Amino acid sequence: MSIKYIFDMDLTLYSTKDFIDDTDDEKFYNSLKQKNKLRELLLANPSKKYLLTNASFEHAYNVLEKLNLNNIFEEMVNGYNLQVYKPTPYIYHEAQYEFEIDDKDKVYYFEDLKENLKISKELYNWITVLIDPENDDSKEEYIDYTFKTIEDAMTYFTVYIMATKCEICENKEIKYLPYPIENEIYINITCFFCKEKISVCSLCKKYYYGKDMDDIYLIIPDKYKEISHSLSTDPPQCRKCMTINSRTKYKMCDMCTEYKNIDQFILCNNCFQDSCNECNKNNSCSVCELPLNMYDDTIYKF
Repeated sequence: MSIKYIFDMDLTLYSTKDFIDDTDDEKFYNSLKQKNKLRELLLANPSKKYLLTNASFEHAYNVLEKLNLNNIFEEMVNGYNLQVYKPTPYIYHEAQYEFEIDDKDKVYYFEDLKENLKISKELYNWITVLIDPENDDSKEEYIDYTFKTIEDAMTYFTVYIMATKCEICENKEIKYLPYPIENEIYINITCFFCKEKISVCSLCKKYYYGKDMDDIYLIIPDKYKEISHSLSTDPPQCRKCMTINSRTKYKMCDMCTEYKNIDQFILCNNCFQDSCNECNKNNSCSVCELPLNMYDDTIYKF
């Protein structure tokens, strides 16, 4: 069994708030807003995704490009080219065939029109998802889910159905997604909440919670307690490094561009520039390249 997602396009992948209604095609397409959050949610969901629309291929490609939703959908069935439109049964038979759906597959169908959902339920018992900006609680028996926006729908299906617990806050009651942390350092499973709250210490390169002490609401597992709770600092650093930093100042080496303890820097008496010990190899200044001598001093401590 596999899970497949089928989407209508117009007024499902975007709403009336995302474009200017104009009879001029160029003005209409150029007014469409990018759906970057939706793109992130769709890409995070591992299931295959398809389009079932009454529009033409040309219109669909133009809309997807403007919405920044291109290269996401596996295939498309469109009524305009078939000259058969939803809710005519034939277009659903065509989708069932083209998308290679078998009886064991679980199919979620996202639509803004109830009549199109009804026929899909009657023919193939697809799981129906209504996108209705005015209502999120439909009473019709053939509608399984209702959301006000497609983003709300995909947040639910991707975050609450597809994923497991967060490895950072270890909350088992809320479902999570794999998310990258800043600086291209990854934690395997990270919730939306922790994604916004976690930083990487520039000094010890470990993770820490919070910015401006807004981390007091987070549950911190034992393995992260020593590096939790950080004030806004420059460079960004955890509480442990910040405590050390209050006694021994850190600075960035101009040569290797890494933050290091100031005790690791040497001041050259020839050019009066300083750099770290690692950059000053072979007793030569890394800036002027002249030999360091006995009068060159370790930079004073703060």
